[in-house]
Amino acid sequence: MKAASPSPTPSAPLIFSRRSFDPAAEIKAWCLERADEWYEQKELALARDFLKHALEIDPHDVEVWIALGSLQFALGSHRQALLSFTQARELDPTNAKVFLHLAATHQQLGENAEAEWHFKEALTADPKSSEVIKLYSGFLMAQNRLTDARLLLEFGLGSNLEDVELFLRLGVCCYRAEDLRAAYSCFKRVLQLAPSNATAIENLQVVASITTPPRS
Repeated sequence: MKAASPSPTPSAPLIFSRRSFDPAAEIKAWCLERADEWYEQKELALARDFLKHALEIDPHDVEVWIALGSLQFALGSHRQALLSFTQARELDPTNAKVFLHLAATHQQLGENAEAEWHFKEALTADPKSSEVIKLYSGFLMAQNRLTDARLLLEFGLGSNLEDVELFLRLGVCCYRAEDLRAAYSCFKRVLQLAPSNATAIENLQVVASITTPPRS
């Protein structure tokens, strides 16, 4: 009996025949790489254009919408940035980062009611976010709503007593509210956490020059 001759067609498929190839995904990845390269070279307009190309291919990528909005904001195109962040919110309606970007953009446009609504939504989505608390408190302080800002900063410090910037902001808030002893304590705490912090050193000297330091 003769041995059967080998079949010219293998019984198992070749590896490359099983590999899926998605041209759209490849082009999107290429656009994002070019956007990163131009961004690193500080060519923001070119980076923005490549992000737009990526979104034409995949309009459901929340992170790319956020990146596009951030570049538009940096380029001064605040209304366009608002549209990009709004699109990101529609795709991911619980993303605290998106709400924060929307708040900052509305604030830049002088639309304070809309900005505060989005700050509150960001805080609801991520109550422990120090970034949200810092930016929201800055918004409140800019409107001289010092009591609201102080409560917010104290709330933030309740879950993070090691945050140097929160203590700095609280110290400034207390100073502006003329609670100098509280301001002194905040700046003193900053120097315990970061002994070389130049801002705290300067602020502490200012407060100490006009008030009696509290007893330790």
